[in-house]
Parts: sequence; C-alpha cells; structure tokens
Amino acid sequence: MDAAVISALSGLAGAAIGGATSAFSSVLSEITKERRKTAEGAFNRRERVYIEFIKEAADHFVDALTRDSDDPKELVSLYALIARMRLGSPDPVVDAAEAVVMNLQKAYAAPTRSLREIHFFSEGGDLDPLLEFSEACSKDLETSKASLLR
Repeated sequence: MDAAVISALSGLAGAAIGGATSAFSSVLSEITKERRKTAEGAFNRRERVYIEFIKEAADHFVDALTRDSDDPKELVSLYALIARMRLGSPDPVVDAAEAVVMNLQKAYAAPTRSLREIHFFSEGGDLDPLLEFSEACSKDLETSKASLLR
C-alpha cells in the first residue's frame, strides 16, 4: 500500500475516533448534568416539605397546649405532609414525622396549659418535640448533599 494512502487513512481514522470521543464526552456530560439537576430538585423538594412540616407541627403544638380541640381536621395538613414525605424520604424521616403527630395527638388530648405549666415536653425527658424529626431530616439532607457533590 502506498504511504500516502496509509497516511490519509490514519488521519481519517484519527479524526473519526476524536469526533466519536468528543460526541461521547458531550453526551455523557449532558446525562451527568441532567442527573444532578434531577437530584437537586428532589433535594430541594424534600427540604421544603421538611421545613413546612416543622412550621405546621410547631403551630399545632402551640395550639394543642393553649386550647382544647377535638376536631380531627386539625391534623390533616400534617398527614398530607407525611404522605408527601413517603414519596421520596427515607423511612427514618417518615417514622420520626409519624412520632411527632402521635405526640401532638397526646398534646391535644391533654388539658390546656398556661406558660408556667408547660413542662409537658420535659415529662419524658424531651424538651423539643421536633428534635428526633429534625435530626432525621438533617441526616437525610446531609447524605443527599454529599451524593450531589460526588
């Protein structure tokens, strides 16, 4: 074979390999970007649901401590948030949220208290009724954030 033909074929093969490598790299980069974007969206949605649950539960705890209510509608918003958590949150977070609602039901069942009488949360050694939930959320979000940074 002629040296010029071999040289031309080598050049064409090199260009084809270079082009294929560049195209593959671009496709892989786009796939990685899309996965990261999806993961960030899921992270942000979970974080928003956690924050919303904390706000709702805190409001309900104040309500439970200061007034009598026998209306189950009081807790529907929290059950809806727990249902949303079940769509993408790990079991420890959902379990902790359910425990918050159980404690809230106990608080609603208990008599109302004045500010001086609110030692309710310290009866079982727990000063913060949302502590376990917020710690579970924090661990979930830290794990998710670490996987996003990889």
